[in-house]
Amino acid sequence: MKRKARRIDPMKQKRRSKAPEIPIQVTESFGFNIPPETLDVLIYFEQKEAGEAAQHFVDEQEKSGWKTKTGKPIRNWKVHASDWIFNYKQERKFSLRTSRFCSL
Repeated sequence: MKRKARRIDPMKQKRRSKAPEIPIQVTESFGFNIPPETLDVLIYFEQKEAGEAAQHFVDEQEKSGWKTKTGKPIRNWKVHASDWIFNYKQERKFSLRTSRFCSL
């Protein structure tokens, strides 16, 4: 026999004392500072094992003014960098597969 899920009415729930909520401050470490420090970008790319592409990423973004292809400003550079790293790794895999020196 299946049990029915018990519905909880939030208005009838007793108020429990909670610890006071501390507001999270958005700092530079979350990726919202545009343009980021070059050293932060280098460290982020090294953590994602794509350190050799970091400077190229920074140069391209400075050339475009830290805007997307549609012209909107980048809000979080880490999201944009993770897409860049994914594409970089895919290109590297493709070049290795199509190399005449590859024995796979």
